[in-house]
Amino acid sequence: NGILKVIATDKTSGASKDLEIKDSNQRSKEEIDQIIEDAQKYSGEDKAEKEFVEIKNNAEALIYEAQRKLQEDSELAKSEKASQIQSTIDALRSGLNSKDRSAITQLMSELQTLLQQ
Repeated sequence: NGILKVIATDKTSGASKDLEIKDSNQRSKEEIDQIIEDAQKYSGEDKAEKEFVEIKNNAEALIYEAQRKLQEDSELAKSEKASQIQSTIDALRSGLNSKDRSAITQLMSELQTLLQQ
């Protein structure tokens, strides 16, 4: 019933010692059932949060790509489109502070379109 059992034997004297580590926090069936129930109850919220984090990571990567493109492409940096790209980047950064997924995805789409033109 232990988690870990170790036996050490001295080969010269033949003496041995053993050590057993046991779980001191054994949970009752009711506690385990409650943990499982809570996990199932909050799985939808967890999934939604995971999706938002993925959207946020994609948006941050797109911002980085757009900024890099503005810095590396001197013609683009001098064009009218550069100000549109920068304002969309700024709006997207502000949108990341909110939890409005639709606004973030809309701004991402706009920025991608601007970068592809």
